Amino acid sequence: MGNIHIFDEHHELVPSLGLLLEANCATNPLDNTIFHFDSHSDVGDIKTPKPLDHKFMADSSLLQNLNVGNPFTLLFYYNLISDFYWFAPGERCHDVCQPFVFTVEHEWSDPLHFYRRQLSPCLETVFEARRLNLPTYRKLSIDSDDDQKFLLNSFDYAVVDTGLRAVTRGERGFILDICYDYFCVNPDHLASPMTISITEDYYKEFISDPLHPLKLRLGPLARVSRDEAGFRLDIGGFKTKEMSADLSDNLDKIEIIDRRLSYVEKFLRVIRLPPESIFMCRSGISNYTPRRYINYIENRLLDLLYKLNLVN
Repeated sequence: MGNIHIFDEHHELVPSLGLLLEANCATNPLDNTIFHFDSHSDVGDIKTPKPLDHKFMADSSLLQNLNVGNPFTLLFYYNLISDFYWFAPGERCHDVCQPFVFTVEHEWSDPLHFYRRQLSPCLETVFEARRLNLPTYRKLSIDSDDDQKFLLNSFDYAVVDTGLRAVTRGERGFILDICYDYFCVNPDHLASPMTISITEDYYKEFISDPLHPLKLRLGPLARVSRDEAGFRLDIGGFKTKEMSADLSDNLDKIEIIDRRLSYVEKFLRVIRLPPESIFMCRSGISNYTPRRYINYIENRLLDLLYKLNLVN
């Protein structure tokens, strides 16, 4: 399908996207602007058993250092991203549009190496950040008419814009990245349930300490139990009711998906140039996108991209 690439999970795009960004760096680095539509930023920390290579290498070993929550951190680490716009659903854009300069700081102590994202507020120095071509990171929203007007037409946003309007005017290229969970998402604790074997001492400590770190951080999502097999810690994985095709909950979700698709269409119609490339992520294996809606979202999204002539 030409410039469309469809992946099951988000870290799988890194080799091909990295090569595209790397090719742009020599001639048009500002075109390395990412429009990331997702319920999650996907710029989490990276932990590796050994330091990352100094130069980006799109080989099979690359994915061993990544997971679904940190692919863009790696691309920032290699200075391959110019600007990153995270379009999050359900936000009020006036409250979340603060720009940040994005860097990756590394520190290590055997046996793990940590690469941590660093977000430095740059609202007061936005012009200096742009003059120095520092990579910026922003969380935005187009999930309402008010949000779209604020981004595209308001003077308030124009004063602190770090390049979004340059893209909409066709002065800079961009890469479109869409995760299906932007349109319909499972809660995080449902997407990643896990059970961990623990010692009896840990079990007793968890039970007796009202200020246990996991209790403070996760609340009821963290539970301990014991049975004949031993002691265990359960994180997340709460069961929800199964939904049949004729329940109103399903109809509500379809309405949400269709509404968010309509706002994406409104926004993309404003941009004068098509994206250089389009990456689409199902997020079905991780269950961040409810599996029952993946085909519906994908078909509607492809129809939209063809209707807008964004596919070559």
